[in-house]
Amino acid sequence: MKDLRSRVKNVALAGDVLVSALGKAALHCQGRLVEAPVAANVRRIIPSEFGANLRNPKTRKLPTYALKVALEDQLARSCRLSNSSYTLIYTNCLLDWAIATHGALLVDPSKRIVKLYDGGNNKFSTTSLATVGHTVVAVVDHFEETANRVICVQDAAISQVELLKLVKEVTADDGGKEGGVLHIDTGDAEAQALAVQKQGALTSEVFYGFAVRAAFAPGYGGHFAHCDNELLGIKGMGRDEIKRLIRHVFSEEDQQDLCH
Repeated sequence: MKDLRSRVKNVALAGDVLVSALGKAALHCQGRLVEAPVAANVRRIIPSEFGANLRNPKTRKLPTYALKVALEDQLARSCRLSNSSYTLIYTNCLLDWAIATHGALLVDPSKRIVKLYDGGNNKFSTTSLATVGHTVVAVVDHFEETANRVICVQDAAISQVELLKLVKEVTADDGGKEGGVLHIDTGDAEAQALAVQKQGALTSEVFYGFAVRAAFAPGYGGHFAHCDNELLGIKGMGRDEIKRLIRHVFSEEDQQDLCH
């Protein structure tokens, strides 16, 4: 790790911005790796966030977000004592992944089943992967306005019931089979995650239980009260654009099914 930090520092010396896109399996490394760019006075550090609203006290206490919370605190301390700055980008639910097989938080694409959390009528913020990329660029373009703060962006605020209607419209337009719904209580999902975690296991079930609680449960900040879309020039998505994204993801999933 010491050699890796040295290599990161050498790279950091050549740039003004460091963006981390580490996945959950590597988040334990992130805290040690940001020491190098801070030491090198990299002007802006954007850690791997791109998800839940960790300014919400309830979400901040969920166990699987502990590493991200610790990193946020570390960055705040370190940047106060250096020439570096940071931006934390919150997007809540990543829509592309949430309706694809490898994510499937919202939709099981192979069966066209939409998951309704806590009744499905609560709105939540959701953001496409493309908009995440645009947001990173926009943060750099608005360097001073985004320094040492949280940025919240969304493509839409929508409920699962509204999403269900869009999925049905896409399926009907494409002549496919109509799916169904699966009702899930996020409190039960969290309780199951805690039970598994207490046994010492950090499984996909654990991450899922806490993720859906943070993203969709009332009072957990998944529906952003304020967004920075206007500052960053993020236009968001309307119904037709969301339907196009759903259709694109479903088409890709269907092609993969044909290949297996």
